[in-house]
Amino acid sequence: MSQAQGLLEQLVAAQAKIQELTEELAAEREVAQQLEQRVDQYQNSLAHCEARNHRLQRILESSPATTYSYQADPPYACTYISQNIEAALGYSPEEFAAEPNFCVQRVHPDDAAQVLESIPQIFTQGKLQRDYRVRHRDGHYVWIRDDTVVLRDLQGVPQEVVSYFTDITGCKADEAIAHQQMEWEALLRDITQQIRQTLDLEVILNTAVDQVRQVLAVDRAVVYRFLPDWSGDFVAESVAKPWVKLLNPEVRQVLTDTCLQENQGSRFQNQETLAVANIYQAGFQPCHIGLLEQFQAKAFVVVPIFAAETLWGLFAIYQNTDFRPWLE
Repeated sequence: MSQAQGLLEQLVAAQAKIQELTEELAAEREVAQQLEQRVDQYQNSLAHCEARNHRLQRILESSPATTYSYQADPPYACTYISQNIEAALGYSPEEFAAEPNFCVQRVHPDDAAQVLESIPQIFTQGKLQRDYRVRHRDGHYVWIRDDTVVLRDLQGVPQEVVSYFTDITGCKADEAIAHQQMEWEALLRDITQQIRQTLDLEVILNTAVDQVRQVLAVDRAVVYRFLPDWSGDFVAESVAKPWVKLLNPEVRQVLTDTCLQENQGSRFQNQETLAVANIYQAGFQPCHIGLLEQFQAKAFVVVPIFAAETLWGLFAIYQNTDFRPWLE
């Protein structure tokens, strides 16, 4: 009887242990399910973040603005730059980020001092907008407008600088065109007014060609006067060294242009301007090119000068050093 009793007690104890193990297993399964749920949630969250980051990346890359960030402490190492830097300036993000001074070293020499001096202002003002030129990989310079914001922690300590820039070369070209047109129109108004009001025409014209040559940074500026038969001669000239002078005060040289003679001033009677960026690509006849080569010209602009309603002459500027795409 005692042996059976002992077996019974062992059986009961075994059943209790099995029950305990079953409960522990159930608890572990529940924990495992909870972990699986958390893993699923994390993976879903990670996938959502990746999708959001991918979307943000696509937005940044398709944006006309190039976004970048850098450390708030010297040497201001780049921490991020969007892929479209390659379309904007021709450099890869890896090139841009590899060297802290990569961008500063490619700022136009005339703008470099301004860019470096403005760095402290970024941190004192918290944000800053600057316009400057950066050298493209192919060598030409691109005007950019750089907007910068400083990111700070809760204590106000700068942590990172975030910037974006856009290409404003076209806007700057428009500004240059407008400015050049204003200066050109003012000079022509002054010349025309003085022609009407003074008898000292030689002084007026010599002053005018000097001013125009310097303002427009050309190699030669001349005034050509029409004669009654629509031939003409140079009456004023300003020329930079080492170019030869076309005007010899001691020898009057009459120039004959059959087109101008036959049409009594041709297009210039209609107050048209002739701008040629490359004399060899303008469709001129060989004789015309030969004349321009005597002037040592590679590019030129000619505008009419009117006295009252009469075409009095022509004002011409010449670029001899190289071809020049004139601002329209």
